[in-house]
Amino acid sequence: MVPAKAFSKMTTISLRSPPRRRRRTSGIGFQPVNSGIGFQPVNPAPRSFALLLLCGVLAVMGCGGDAPNSTESLGAGEAAADSEFSPATQSVRTVARPMPAGEAASGTGSQAAARRLLETMLARYRAATAYQDRGVVRLSYRQNGVPQTDVAPLSVQYRAPDRVSLHAYSVQLVCDSGRLMAQVVDPTTDNFDGQRLLRNLDQAAVTMQAIYADPVITQLASAGLGGPSPQLELLLGETPLSGLVGAESRLSLGKAARLDGYDCQSLQIETESIHYVLWIDRQALLLRRIELPLVLVPGLLDDVSIEDAHLTIDLTAASWTPPAEQAFALPPRQGGPWVERMVPLPPPLESPLLGKTAEAFELSANEASGSSPFRVNHRGSDRDIIVLLWVARHEGSQAAALALDEIEQRLDERTRRNVRFLIVMTEAGPPTGQTLGQWDVTLPWTDDTEAVGRDVFGVQHAPALSVLGRGGTVQWFQHPLEPGAMQALPQVIADLQAGAEVGRTLAEDHQANQQAYRAALHEAAATP
Repeated sequence: MVPAKAFSKMTTISLRSPPRRRRRTSGIGFQPVNSGIGFQPVNPAPRSFALLLLCGVLAVMGCGGDAPNSTESLGAGEAAADSEFSPATQSVRTVARPMPAGEAASGTGSQAAARRLLETMLARYRAATAYQDRGVVRLSYRQNGVPQTDVAPLSVQYRAPDRVSLHAYSVQLVCDSGRLMAQVVDPTTDNFDGQRLLRNLDQAAVTMQAIYADPVITQLASAGLGGPSPQLELLLGETPLSGLVGAESRLSLGKAARLDGYDCQSLQIETESIHYVLWIDRQALLLRRIELPLVLVPGLLDDVSIEDAHLTIDLTAASWTPPAEQAFALPPRQGGPWVERMVPLPPPLESPLLGKTAEAFELSANEASGSSPFRVNHRGSDRDIIVLLWVARHEGSQAAALALDEIEQRLDERTRRNVRFLIVMTEAGPPTGQTLGQWDVTLPWTDDTEAVGRDVFGVQHAPALSVLGRGGTVQWFQHPLEPGAMQALPQVIADLQAGAEVGRTLAEDHQANQQAYRAALHEAAATP
């Protein structure tokens, strides 16, 4: 069995998770929000940063190693705006005492001392009437020896009782004067089709429930590798970090170090399966960094090309100083509808060729298994169904080719006589037959010397999958290819054998989805 893994070559790891796209084989269309079967976030309404970490829902990775040496100076790659903490600049209801310098000077401490530090910091956040940072989620690693860094925003500005500004991954959100406004910055979805959220708040003071009331905003503001904002939970949560520091958690004081010019104390929290580190400013009692564990990222530790990986939430320039007025204004944007709830986007049409015949092309297959060659062109082939897998010379394509080989072997003899499988190599290199032999793939293959994949089918990345029916009609197209597509392929083949017009049905569904989406947008309209 081929493991269920992503069929894409890992060259970069994005900190920003894109909006989820529904993939269908037939008959399951877009459902408007008011139907009750609409958008379902991957992480529904994350009220607790800590709880998500413990439950393993939060996809994070980072450094779980030893705390830095007490003489070490750590930097986040960006200088802090405040050179020193000054109590005179703070706006608080009560002032929590800074941590005594001698309590952790030795670099290690008891669990009781660690809990006292944590509780003192939590009390300081609960007492705050103002806060700001320029927080980011920072992923750094070396792939094949080349240093890589990816940064995504995760910043908060706050003025009690009702003013919040949150920039979390693609989401920009502000609460001010009893109104919540939010928008999405994501070119891949045309900024979520330009939608902007506008809601009136019932409470005099802003709450976590109000900020995370909209499912779409909740999912997008929580789906990055750093998860939802820990700053918001510290400032507004009823029991912040309670999921991390329960009875089974082990707390200890690590080494002290200077972080971006501040004297900080590391506080290590361990459960049975994870280990992460909070870096706390000993004087200001501000959380300045969180080191997140690598083990919660599926596949990262298995990638032998990646080493020295670290993921941190760096709360750069964190301060109790009140933010400027402009911090609570949503960045201007031209056009786009205001809505009282974000309307889920309908799934995109996988290819404009669905249900149609492609322009003229021809591919001549070489049989790796030794049987007679055959041809595939815009009119079809000698069999009713054609499955084209576009590959390149990397592990993701190998996994896809092995999965397709396995599917072909599992088909019954009648179906197998009605389907042509063809591996199409899109990348120059050693003889393709030799490469497929090293992959243990026995399917027929050809070299795409005329760039048919790119110019005719619109293939930009391998692997990708095209399924043609009678007369060469494009019936199914998956680009980029995902594991679920391979699992659905046998049913697509069965539907085509039974006479279903899968491509035309998908194209018609797309039109219906667009109409339902526009109707849902009209229903959700808000007046600014």
